[in-house]
Amino acid sequence: MELREKREYLEEPTTHRDIGTVLMTVGGLLLAFCLGLLLFLGDDIRHGAHFFSRWMTVQAGLGVLFILIGWWKKSRSHEKDDA
Repeated sequence: MELREKREYLEEPTTHRDIGTVLMTVGGLLLAFCLGLLLFLGDDIRHGAHFFSRWMTVQAGLGVLFILIGWWKKSRSHEKDDA
């Protein structure tokens, strides 16, 4: 990579909008994975170990938390753009 290309690549700062998009994507993937496990392993989870059900609850909570934080960061970046 040439020096000029390297400078152009490094000059792009990470914005709140980018971070918000990443967090919302990760949260959505966590929730989708959790839903998939519930669909395919729901009976086993209900009759199985409590650790797995707690882990699923924590995973779903983290997914929702990531989506909310990502939404907040994206809305915050829109406020900065409007100002």
